[in-house]
Amino acid sequence: MDVHGKVVLITGGGRGIGAALAKAFTEAGSKVAIISRSKEEVDAVVNELHCIGIVGDVRREDDCERAVEETAKHFGHLDVLINNAGVALNKSFIEHTEEEYDAIMDTNVKGVFMMTKAAMQHHPKIILSISSDAGREGYAGLSIYCASKFAVRGFMQSISQETHAKCYTVLPGGVDTRMYQELYNEKARVKPEQVANAIVSLCQDEPETGFELELYNIL
Repeated sequence: MDVHGKVVLITGGGRGIGAALAKAFTEAGSKVAIISRSKEEVDAVVNELHCIGIVGDVRREDDCERAVEETAKHFGHLDVLINNAGVALNKSFIEHTEEEYDAIMDTNVKGVFMMTKAAMQHHPKIILSISSDAGREGYAGLSIYCASKFAVRGFMQSISQETHAKCYTVLPGGVDTRMYQELYNEKARVKPEQVANAIVSLCQDEPETGFELELYNIL
């Protein structure tokens, strides 16, 4: 699929991989909408790229439905949904509170489910979700995050058999985002722009449905 002129909705689009995706797709000629909880971050991306910005929380079904409807109303349709929004905490599972568990699972898993369900009303050609190498291998201190990213892979593998949309899962390793720096107090080698460019290429190439792209050895 030539992404030029295609409508792309990106969750967690205010910073990190999401903002890099918005820029990469815009530069490729796509029509881009982003959703993020931070109005400040949304405004910064919109002012730079002149895309559509929606302030909302993927943990809320009404916000997911509103993001999809506003995107489709503005551009006339929806071609690509990218589920990118995610949160993490680095601490022992025994120390996690129920509220922390819910925050991670609701953002990383329920948000993917609700955004995808809402998007299906407009028959997107591509549904792509960001998992992680932590969705393939467990890591100490990241038990809940790993569980959520394993769940994303399972969800995407399942819906690839239920829809005519091409369904892709991307598994980056450590990416130099604010979340990574907060988790490990250091920078990662892989840049958000490298992940974003690889995803644009993936959407253009359109491999088989259910394809998983491993990016932790991107360099």
